[in-house]
Amino acid sequence: MLLGVGCFLAVVAVAQNKAQKKVEGMMQRSQEVVGKAAVGGPFTLTDQDGKPFTNEDLLGRFSVLYFGFTHCPDICPDELEKLAEALDTIEAEAKYQVRPVFISVDPQRDTPKAVKAYVKEFHPRLIGLTGSEEAVKACSKAY
Repeated sequence: MLLGVGCFLAVVAVAQNKAQKKVEGMMQRSQEVVGKAAVGGPFTLTDQDGKPFTNEDLLGRFSVLYFGFTHCPDICPDELEKLAEALDTIEAEAKYQVRPVFISVDPQRDTPKAVKAYVKEFHPRLIGLTGSEEAVKACSKAY
């Protein structure tokens, strides 16, 4: 009987040790850097003033991109108000201006003029972008 209990405890100890090593291995792998995130890429859209705006215009400072549409009844306005508040907080506390960019996913209705009227309601520095359906789709897929 003691021999059976001893064997059982040995098997349990080996199984626990094996499980612990597996967990430690998983934890170690989760800490490793696997590479760069595949976010971003080249794009050319039109800003609220009808001028070209490319990914190159984002270089050199932190930017936040928000994808939405001007006819969005609830979520977009709520989230853009939160974004505006966050921008003001960052500026006040960190003394840094993040570049906010609104990208319309409804280019058929959201002309540069419509986007300009929309973004001015949320933050004075919010840049509004639109473009052809293909350009907007490519940009939204890249980002």
